[in-house]
Amino acid sequence: MNKREWTKLVHEGNYVAAVNVELLEEPEGWSPYLSLEDAYRLDDVREALRRGDIKTAARYSRVSQVTTDTDADGDVDDADKAATRDTEYTAILRGLTIEAGEITGTGASATLTFSITVNAALTFDLVFFGAGKLVPTASADGASIPEFISGQPVNAFTLPSATGGTAPLTYTLSPDLPSGLSFDAATRTISGTPQSEGSPVYIYTVPDALGASVTMQLQTRPAAFALATNYPNPFNPATTIQYALPQPADVQLTVYNVVGQVVRTLVAEHQAAGRYLVAWDATNDNGQSLSAGVYFYRLQAGGEFHAVRKMLLLK
Repeated sequence: MNKREWTKLVHEGNYVAAVNVELLEEPEGWSPYLSLEDAYRLDDVREALRRGDIKTAARYSRVSQVTTDTDADGDVDDADKAATRDTEYTAILRGLTIEAGEITGTGASATLTFSITVNAALTFDLVFFGAGKLVPTASADGASIPEFISGQPVNAFTLPSATGGTAPLTYTLSPDLPSGLSFDAATRTISGTPQSEGSPVYIYTVPDALGASVTMQLQTRPAAFALATNYPNPFNPATTIQYALPQPADVQLTVYNVVGQVVRTLVAEHQAAGRYLVAWDATNDNGQSLSAGVYFYRLQAGGEFHAVRKMLLLK
């Protein structure tokens, strides 16, 4: 399931409310659609506007009021709302710039001349996907990049540029890269020789001059298969097992007792490259609690890798 942010406009009386919601999209079935929570929030805003409770509506949205008497009949009515609807809707879009001109007139009558420029949508240039460097993640909300290995040089690894927005764009990467690596924001490149292990996840953010921004999560791809020691160990009542896959594989993660009997199958599926954490609550496949003692867990990843580690359950 994919999610994307959207601004839903609710028009009641002389008011327009902009409500931030999430559109849910699925490959099958009718979509996009709203979550039940967002649907209730839209209803609450609409009802608040109908009864004139602007304070309540403003708790869940950004509220604007139609105040222009376009036909100069002395009243802001439906004709004025129809005439100003596009302007009012445009005025509450995210990331707009208002350049004020000159106010003329005296007393109750005045004219404000201004122009409204809507900020172009800010997105990443995803031409890098599939080029051997950036690979889309399964959730489609980020990308994976090669792991930074201590002592292994990185030669100008380039991150994608962003398009849209209002210049200048600023390129940032967090958390800090490991010692020995540097990120050049001007060229969007990572270079150097890392002296330690890096973070498994980096956040690549590009804000523009108006404060709009776009963010991509970069998950480092493991360089090799690995099965880590569970933590905590010894444990009671639960422990966590971590493993890494440098490439997609059919994965089986199984727990055995000291006589070699399978007591719990934790994972049995095809998985994409990445790092995984699996919790075990010391129960068997029937949900029954196991007695204290030594247990073993085994990772089988396709025909390329298998490993076994020991853990101790305390009571």
